[in-house]
Amino acid sequence: MSPPLSRGEQNNKVTLTFDLKQPFHIAYVVIKYAISPRAKTWVLERSVDGENWDAWQYFSQDRSQCRTKFDKIPTADGEYSSDSDVICTDEYTEINPGQGGEVIVSLVNGRPSQDSFSTSNELQEFTRATKIRIRLLEVNTHYGHFMSAGDNDPKVFQRYFYAIKDVEIGGRCVCNGHADKCVEKDGEYHCECQHNTTGRNCDQCAANHVQKKWRAGTPGNTNECERCNCNGHTETCFYDEQVDANKQSMDLAMNYEGGGVCQNCGDNTEGNNCERCKAGFWRAHDAPLSDPCLRKYKDQ
Repeated sequence: MSPPLSRGEQNNKVTLTFDLKQPFHIAYVVIKYAISPRAKTWVLERSVDGENWDAWQYFSQDRSQCRTKFDKIPTADGEYSSDSDVICTDEYTEINPGQGGEVIVSLVNGRPSQDSFSTSNELQEFTRATKIRIRLLEVNTHYGHFMSAGDNDPKVFQRYFYAIKDVEIGGRCVCNGHADKCVEKDGEYHCECQHNTTGRNCDQCAANHVQKKWRAGTPGNTNECERCNCNGHTETCFYDEQVDANKQSMDLAMNYEGGGVCQNCGDNTEGNNCERCKAGFWRAHDAPLSDPCLRKYKDQ
């Protein structure tokens, strides 16, 4: 509950911030009011980095304020021209009911890609948030402030405040197409990664599976992270973008695709794929690259 307007006009403006501690794809936000009407003017906002804020949707009972305050053309809720369209609507701003009203904001339904969320980068980015902010800007006042000076009762303004009893935020973990579910661990949600990926959000390739650059999975392609081809001479490698660009690393299918660079090559080998013998060592020209290299001259 906020302080009433009887304590000052500054109480028209109240901000509620929710820190999700990690990124999620948010599907909806539901606000349930208690013993006050819903806000007359307000904004739903999100932040991805925790510092910079973007509007998700504007709300104003006075449709003219959509233009004057938010520089938006008033639009009916659910009428979206794109997956990332930010609209201004008068939905959920009525003064009735005087208490117990609800606000239901869907960030997916009605948008062009609502039925193909997993293939729409635009909609995925639009719904991504680490923090959510409800910025209340104007109390619904029953127009009590238009009373004449003689009839103006200060007690009237004690009735004008915000009272919210519950905020429900629904969404799913950001798993970048590499997990079907996430689980809670030590107060955080971690994706159960597939496709040789790792990280809380499956946003990197697992160790030694960096032959190809990490990519998000899609319904048409899992973009599985691939093991480096080190010909059995080591189990450690790293990804080098320049090696990838110059096609200097061979994948397990024997194609020069990817940027895997093997480390700590054993068996007297060297090279991006541990494919060459070190100076002073050799293997038969027709031997598989997985064979060790032998010293050319025995110690005397």
